[in-house]
Amino acid sequence: MLERILPRAIDPASGTESVSLMTSIIGAVHLDRTLARTLGWRGVKPSFAGGAAWTFRVAGSDAVHGLEFIDEESGDGLVTGRFRLYEVPAEQVKDEGRREALRELSLKSGELAGFRSGTLEINFSADGAGLLLSTECPWAGHTGTMRVFALFAATVRAVLEAPAELILNAERSESGELILAPSAAYGTFTGQMPGRRMTALHFVHRPRSEELESLPVVHVVTGFLGSGKTTFLREWLEYLHGRERFTGVIQNEFGEADLDSLILSGQTRVESLDDGCVCCSLADTLRPGIERLIAATPAEQFILETTGVASPSFVMDSLWTLGDLVRRGLLIAVADGYDLTQNPSRLDETDCIRDQVASADVIIVSKADAVEDEALERLSARLKLLNDEALIIEADHGRIPFAVLDKFYEHWLDTRGYELPSRSGRAVKLRPAPAGRGPIHFGAPAVSDEASGRFTTRTVEFDGPMTTDRIRDLVREAGPALRRAKGVADIEGEGRMLIQCASGVLAIEPVPADAAEAGFSDGRSFLVLISERPGTQPETPA
Repeated sequence: MLERILPRAIDPASGTESVSLMTSIIGAVHLDRTLARTLGWRGVKPSFAGGAAWTFRVAGSDAVHGLEFIDEESGDGLVTGRFRLYEVPAEQVKDEGRREALRELSLKSGELAGFRSGTLEINFSADGAGLLLSTECPWAGHTGTMRVFALFAATVRAVLEAPAELILNAERSESGELILAPSAAYGTFTGQMPGRRMTALHFVHRPRSEELESLPVVHVVTGFLGSGKTTFLREWLEYLHGRERFTGVIQNEFGEADLDSLILSGQTRVESLDDGCVCCSLADTLRPGIERLIAATPAEQFILETTGVASPSFVMDSLWTLGDLVRRGLLIAVADGYDLTQNPSRLDETDCIRDQVASADVIIVSKADAVEDEALERLSARLKLLNDEALIIEADHGRIPFAVLDKFYEHWLDTRGYELPSRSGRAVKLRPAPAGRGPIHFGAPAVSDEASGRFTTRTVEFDGPMTTDRIRDLVREAGPALRRAKGVADIEGEGRMLIQCASGVLAIEPVPADAAEAGFSDGRSFLVLISERPGTQPETPA
């Protein structure tokens, strides 16, 4: 039976076969993230520097749990491994020293001695035909240990694809304390152990309907023009792909030149919607775009990056109508920390920004590295006035502790104790965009203009190499109405360069290597200028 997860002969003399088996069990279930989540796993971190240990979270508990190998015995064809359990309450995890001890449990378990909650024992036959999992813990405060035992019992049953016989024993200690000792028997251990038979474990995780569905999740990333959405998204994708959580992207560009989808290409499968504002043509383009991604990418999640002038609440509502294809995830709004601290009135006057902030489940304050701490605090306070339920995270060059997003979403899935802002209909109501728009060509160098309500885009294509001074002149000539500029060009003396301008800051940098390989090798040079239309009122279309 055990050869399913340990495809070799068991060596009782090694003294660490129980560690090998436990490693195989945990590793096997996490090869299927959907299965792991359904069973109740909420993240696991191995620690082997000073022995064998794991730190993990369990559905239904805010505590952080630990599992540490103690010792192993063998004889008469049986191997017995003992592990120590830890349970650190959420409020205790806030201490940085304690968090470090949890991260390096195999080295620093002594610092967590006060949080030991019980033991976990694994017995298995040397011929691999049977396994017995058991724990022992006091009745007082037993909930955490029983939840962990239920998690491991269900995990063993899933990876071995074998039925479990559940047994409960209880006895009094010398001090009169009631001690619980549940067991789960598999294979040849079935029917051999004394105790009361149970039909189910009380603390086993019961997944919600969403967890049982195999549909991918779609998270939506929104943010005003130039807020740093693409930079944030590149960093997030690097984090996800580094953990083999390959993610598809649906990228919606405002303007003719589809630059951002090229920047995001590389390891990422990008489906570009080129119809301008995603919310104006969602029914026609988003469904086939998602279908193409699903067919091409066996991913468990996708990220939809909307154009900077889209109404995020409309997008989230529209995803609900695509429930046969995907599940709605988080709405993440990227707020330009630099621009909103330099121009505080923009948060009050620009309905599009206010809609994005008010609708968001998570607000990423971008460019925090370029803003003073006091100014960031004032901005966070203003954002909370618009949305006091959203999680607010500051980003340094697009980077945040990305695991926080997983934890935030999974906690909401587990508890459903509150309604996410993106589902509450609290967004600012905006006017629909006018119908009809199209490029107008003026000859060489090719120039096109597109209008979408309050904003207009102008694309300038270059016939040959440019100078940095000429790029600066084009940005300066766009005037104070310019909200965003982006493009790529061959710069004299520099080579192929990426051009970005937001919040009045112009950056000319080398094209990222993976982006160059993905689509910048055709030699096309252009600059997209997105400006506010003169005379428009401070209301942004959907």
